[in-house]
Amino acid sequence: MYKIIGADRKEYGPFPVETLRQYIAENRLNGQTLVQAEGAVGWQPLAAVPELAALLPPAGAAASSSPILPPPPAMATPLPEPSPVAPAFSTPPATYMMIGGDKAEYGPFTVEQIRQYIREGRLAPSSLVRLAAGGEWKPLVAFPELAALLGGPGPQLLSGLDPESARKAAMQEVSAPAIGLIVTGILGGVVALSSPFLNRFFIEIIHQSGNAEMNRMFQNISTGSGILSALIAGALSVLILVGGLRMRQLQSLGLVRVAAVLALIPCISPCCLVGLPIGIWVLVVLNKPMIQSQFK
Repeated sequence: MYKIIGADRKEYGPFPVETLRQYIAENRLNGQTLVQAEGAVGWQPLAAVPELAALLPPAGAAASSSPILPPPPAMATPLPEPSPVAPAFSTPPATYMMIGGDKAEYGPFTVEQIRQYIREGRLAPSSLVRLAAGGEWKPLVAFPELAALLGGPGPQLLSGLDPESARKAAMQEVSAPAIGLIVTGILGGVVALSSPFLNRFFIEIIHQSGNAEMNRMFQNISTGSGILSALIAGALSVLILVGGLRMRQLQSLGLVRVAAVLALIPCISPCCLVGLPIGIWVLVVLNKPMIQSQFK
């Protein structure tokens, strides 16, 4: 990051190298423009900084390789001013400070850097951010230009909300799929508990039909593997039910994901068709960063 002296002899920045590359391409900076690395002491011509001199066009770089001029140094060619009060240097893009997971302050960062951190999962909608120029700390979603980086309907839903309101909005969004998961678990438990009785019902019908081989097969199911299968299905249904309850409370994200996957598996959820759409719905909602950030 570098600060620069504009044609109006005012200090601007700090700017990342990519921003300076753009200004050089627009002829707003040259090899004699005074620059200062962030945290350094003293100003020097841009051409004297190897990292920046490499950005100059060949002719400009050659011209600026002459000895450093005594002060006051030549300035970059002033830009046409749109009005008498407008500065010769346009307003730089906004940069932001943020609070990390260790409660320390970091920055400044450009919007592109923040976009990358969001992709990497290092920033959430509730991360505290402020303008590098100053101002109060707010959740990331309180800045429209940063909330737009989150993508999907979630950030727009929570944009500008304080943390408590953001959590309430997230609970409202997960309520419907959580109820669907709860219903799936209850139906699965009912089917699992009723399966031994249904087996006995079919055994009675087959017994009356006089088919000895079928009667023997259903007897084995009702007394052995059938009971074990019913117990396993019942236990998994309870897990799906608990996952739905946890989702409503925005707790145990991992458990809720497991419950959603179990609801997708055929023959675990009732009639298979009930759990499939519910499980997909839950996983889609859980994939939203702003929902994940609210789980405890």
